[in-house]
Formats: sequence, structure tokens, C-alpha cells
Amino acid sequence: SSELPALVGDGGVFLDGLDAGVTIDCGGADVGFWVRAPDVTIEGLTVHGCRGTGFLSGGAIRIDGAADRVTIRRMSLFDNDGSGVFVYVDRRHEVHVEDSEFHDNRFDSIHVQRERRPDAGSCDGPRSTISRNRITNSGTGFGEGGIFLVGTDCYDVIENDVASCEATGIKLTASGNLNRVLRNR
Repeated sequence: SSELPALVGDGGVFLDGLDAGVTIDCGGADVGFWVRAPDVTIEGLTVHGCRGTGFLSGGAIRIDGAADRVTIRRMSLFDNDGSGVFVYVDRRHEVHVEDSEFHDNRFDSIHVQRERRPDAGSCDGPRSTISRNRITNSGTGFGEGGIFLVGTDCYDVIENDVASCEATGIKLTASGNLNRVLRNR
């Protein structure tokens, strides 16, 4: 598969395109950013045109591997065949997706999937957040639409606007009861 560079290593990466108006056109690559390192912040970028057609192929931003303490903030993620943000991990992690715009993503705009859950039923440590995002016209292909959490615990889904999603606004499947879903519309 074709993809743009991965963010790997010991972490401490901060990408900020907020004042520069930076746009990443994936040009059909599977993934715009593949985050595999801890302590990564991506802020203020526009990412579109990522193919990400397979279930695990991602979309604009894929987070997996050693990724932990990842923040996605003030982004515009649109017109991706995969997800806007795709998180696929097998352990506890901390991810924050905040104040971003998602539209016309064929799969879920935000998809979080956790495979192994030996610590299910416990939220010791920091919680992850998905907050103050606006999601429209997503899930037009093979996804659920807005925010889809599979097998997760310890997520706060707060004040997102998912009213204009093509299919489902927010869906939790095989998740524990430690997620909090508050004040979304």
C-alpha cells in the first residue's frame, strides 16, 4: 500500500499548521499520517484525498503501534475513502480528538478499535476524549458515519455535533460501561 511518512520513534513530535494554512492532499495514498510513536500532537492541518479502502488501512490519520498520548486538534479532515481518524490498538492508550471538522469521509469519521482488553472494567490512569468536533455527511460508503468505538473503555465523548451524519452519529459496540457520552447532538 502507498502511504505518506509514518511518525515513529520515541515521540515528542508536534506538527502545527494552524497559522500556515497547510493542506495535505494524499493523492490516493492509503494514509496521510501514520502515528506509531508516543507524545504526538497534530494540529491545524487539512488532510484529504486518502484512499484507505481496507478495514485496517486507515484514512487521513491512523494511530497504532506504540502510539500513546496522541492529540489531534483543530483539523479539517474530509473526502477520505477511509476514516478521518482511525485508532487501532491492543492496550490502554490516551488519545484526544478535539475541535476538528470532519465531512465526506466514506468510513467512520472517528473510529477507535481495541482488540485485547485484559484490563476491561478498569479506568486507572488518564481518560481519552473526543470532544467539540463537527461531523457531517460521513459514513456514505461502508462505515457507521460519525464516531464508532469498538471494544473501548475510558473514553469521554463530549459536545460533538453529529446530527448531520449519513448513518449513525455515535455508536459503541463491545465496549465496557466506563465510557461517558455527554451533551452531543
